[in-house]
Amino acid sequence: MNHTQFLPFIGRNEALSVYHSLLSYRQQRNAVYYHASGGLGKTWVLKRLIEDCRRQPRWHIAPPEVENPIIDFFETANRSVGGLRHSIIDRLGWEFFDAFKKLEGELRSLETKDPTSSSVHALSRRVDNQFFLDFERAVQGKYVGLYFDTFEVAHTLRVGQWFLEFLDDQRTKRCLIAVAGRTSAPILSLPANVIWDELEPFTKDETREYCQEHGWKVTSDEVTQLCESTNGHPLLMDLMFYFRNANICSLQELLEPAKNEKDREAKKKKTEQAVVRMFTTPSQSVSLVIQDMAVLKRRFAPGIFDLRQQTNPESYLDLTDYETLRRRFLENDSFKELHSIVKYRSEGQVLTLHDEVLRMFEEHAWVNPISPEAPRRQWERLRKELREEVVEVWYPQQIETELKDQPDKQTLRRILIGEYLGYLLGFDPQDAGVECYRKYFAEAKTASDFELGELLLAEILPCADRLPERGYEIFREHAQWLSDTGQYESAESLYKFIAKDHGEPPVRRLYALANLGHTFQRMGRYTNPTPLKLLEANTFEKRIQSLDNAKVVYELGLMFANEVGNENYQNAFNQGLGAIEEAAGNWSKAKELYETSTPESDPTENVLVSWAQANTALAILDGKMGDYDVARTRCQQAIEALENYSQARPADIANAYFNLAQIERYDDRPETAQEHYEKAVGLGSGLGDAYRAKFLQGRGTNLFTLGQRARENRQDIAAIEYQAKAFKDLSTAVELCDKSDTKLYLADALRRLGSVYIELHALRPTSADETTRQRIGELIQVSTEFSYSSPEYEYVLIGVPDREFEKLDLLEKAQRLYEISYLEADALNQYHESFEGLTHAASIALRLKRSDEVKRYAEYCGTLHGAAYHEYLYNAVIDIIQAHLDFDEGYFEKALNAYIPNYLTLAEIGGYALRIFHLQARELEERLRRDVMPIEQRKQFLQRLESLWSKTTIFKVSPKLIFVIRSLLKQLR
Repeated sequence: MNHTQFLPFIGRNEALSVYHSLLSYRQQRNAVYYHASGGLGKTWVLKRLIEDCRRQPRWHIAPPEVENPIIDFFETANRSVGGLRHSIIDRLGWEFFDAFKKLEGELRSLETKDPTSSSVHALSRRVDNQFFLDFERAVQGKYVGLYFDTFEVAHTLRVGQWFLEFLDDQRTKRCLIAVAGRTSAPILSLPANVIWDELEPFTKDETREYCQEHGWKVTSDEVTQLCESTNGHPLLMDLMFYFRNANICSLQELLEPAKNEKDREAKKKKTEQAVVRMFTTPSQSVSLVIQDMAVLKRRFAPGIFDLRQQTNPESYLDLTDYETLRRRFLENDSFKELHSIVKYRSEGQVLTLHDEVLRMFEEHAWVNPISPEAPRRQWERLRKELREEVVEVWYPQQIETELKDQPDKQTLRRILIGEYLGYLLGFDPQDAGVECYRKYFAEAKTASDFELGELLLAEILPCADRLPERGYEIFREHAQWLSDTGQYESAESLYKFIAKDHGEPPVRRLYALANLGHTFQRMGRYTNPTPLKLLEANTFEKRIQSLDNAKVVYELGLMFANEVGNENYQNAFNQGLGAIEEAAGNWSKAKELYETSTPESDPTENVLVSWAQANTALAILDGKMGDYDVARTRCQQAIEALENYSQARPADIANAYFNLAQIERYDDRPETAQEHYEKAVGLGSGLGDAYRAKFLQGRGTNLFTLGQRARENRQDIAAIEYQAKAFKDLSTAVELCDKSDTKLYLADALRRLGSVYIELHALRPTSADETTRQRIGELIQVSTEFSYSSPEYEYVLIGVPDREFEKLDLLEKAQRLYEISYLEADALNQYHESFEGLTHAASIALRLKRSDEVKRYAEYCGTLHGAAYHEYLYNAVIDIIQAHLDFDEGYFEKALNAYIPNYLTLAEIGGYALRIFHLQARELEERLRRDVMPIEQRKQFLQRLESLWSKTTIFKVSPKLIFVIRSLLKQLR
């Protein structure tokens, strides 16, 4: 039976027209948001849209087995991103989502086995992206309608943010979407493709039409009185007609309390009180059921009904079973008026009340005794009964006994846990509610059940004002868990909430902003196109709602830290801004910010650690910029201060030694660097996998450098010994990175391990000594036993499956690791690491003379994004890679014309671009040394380079390259 056929449709034709007009916008506008207060007919409009579309065969609304096409955020299942995605898929058909289903299963398995793995976040992103890819295929070539209700429940939650992204995604714009909600907040963030439509109360004429459609003969005065008493709310009219039709009372009796009121809202309130009074009169069993549903709010299911029948048989004598009750609401004509106030959910055959009816009960039944038939003690007794029977008995029994060990029922179990927590928070937020939350939060952490965690947050966040210290410790702990396990989007949402709603003491807001900025950095959100505009907003609350990246967060945090005079956080935010500028390659600006956060005089103990961190960060930057003596001094000062401070953490001391080692390596002093790396590795042995991975990666890189030097000096035995140690350190670092949340180190370790394979390839044919060849062969044999498995990137870019890794030769193995390095870094938008992985892979493809692969890598470089200057850097390197290919194919003039301007571009950009310049300069140097051109052409080629570059920035940046060119020219003369 069509459930909407009982509802005369009045006064909402314009709302229907707005939806159907979306077809004419040609995908520029494909969604409408219906906004109205409760009871004005938003769900009514959605049901009528569904009915209209179903009359047209071309429309796809939902498969036949889906009883209710509307996706309601009021349902607990839709308060998590995973649950909402599944509801959408239910409406489109699971047959289109095989790839998504497979990836989601892999993610659940990975989360259970190793939730802190660096692959979790990357795989989460792939799952989300696959959903949109499958969605696009599911709606291809169809007229598809999707309908969402009660968005006000979700708009402040993570699922609400995801839903707005869903609306804005290009791949969802092939279908028409209708959303209904009350809150006006989404208007600030609705995507441009969504039309805002306001539903107004019924006018007198529409009220008259409504009465006529219901077969009521009413006078003009009665129409006026009805319109004023309900304030034009169709739902309230439905309720009044229900009581009249059921012969419970007359229309005049319901209107009587409002007869002498002048204000429309006051009249409406009186009418609501009269309606609730009728529902609380226990003259009909349906009223008793409605009362139970009003207290339980969300769920009235078979199990609960059976329990209530057993414990209160006198209340349900005329209802033999739950199915009878359900049929009455859904199919029996005598109950048709209740269709507008009772929602039916096919999951578990659940019945719930319209949330506006729930509001009426909250306001008018619980607070004041409004009639002799329903005194306060009666309601309190009912609440106590339902808490004891349903909340304290039925829910725990279902959750812990019936469903706990049934894997196929985990979705329902999560829903029941969410509802259970919601009920306890409603009854007793500070004791039973918090205790329940902590119990299931611990379960979610242990099982890495992020969906359960999201549902718990959806229940407890709205109760913040009633929790101890407004729930600060609860939300801080939850946010830290999400951040530690790579759930950055969810952590972002929670840190924003803490920053906005936990301003006292100020250090809480500062803490939240610092962590929010750090979370954005982890997500790769570094720069903002309009930071000044956001910072000019009038209030902190408005600004925090607009934040979408690390730089603005740190700027806002610094401004607030300055206001409250917190020096520690002033330094922390300046350091954060410095890290962003350094990551973007703007090293001069980064140095300025680091210096701002580093006191010139000796620091006091309370800021010593912060000072040391800033000082060593500044030292690394000095080292990158070539100021080795200054950098070395900074690090040594930090080490001395920390070692003399009894409360210094071993991690800070180990980091300082590690940074000093890095500086020595930058200064081409790998022997000295090795001593400091050994110290860092020793201190870091008990600090966990992340620290060990970082320090081993650094030491392995230094050993690799020592091995390179030994090979260049033709010390083959020493070279192979160094590379053996480097291989062990770097392969161990890769394994540790896979076990911990260290994606950036993983990308770097993979890339450097790839470089070891290149060294092995270079060593292989160099020595005629039998002993040396044997030692080299032993190391190569060890290296072939290593195989990096990456389920997410089974075929990566060159199309060679992971399982074939051991069959690749040394150069191909290096290429494979470079590719995965790029993909791992790209998952977190770590632009520099992504870029270097691609350029190194391109270098191998050039060696192997695989021009198609070289071009493909250049194309991938073109898809990377970063700070504004990155576009120039990436474009220059893409042109240089193409020039290398042209050179190798004999198009020397074409290569020269690309080399001249693009190397100059890299030299002039400065900062990080200088590192890339030197990497590409080595590639050019290797080509210049080849004797592949006719002598005269070769001479002219070198002369042009020398003439155009000797008086430019390149001479200062890379005198060695100019020296090579001049040396080769001298040989030709």
